[in-house]
Amino acid sequence: MQLVRGVFNECIQAGEILSLDEAFRAKVAAAGGGAPPNAESRQE
Repeated sequence: MQLVRGVFNECIQAGEILSLDEAFRAKVAAAGGGAPPNAESRQE
């Protein structure tokens, strides 16, 4: 899941930098929001 989260984040950042397809970026952000947290970010 970390790989998918990374790809989603890079896609969103690239779209922001290039000012492209805000609607698509919103869909990617929403889809990435349902991914489980990274192991490093889990609180124990």
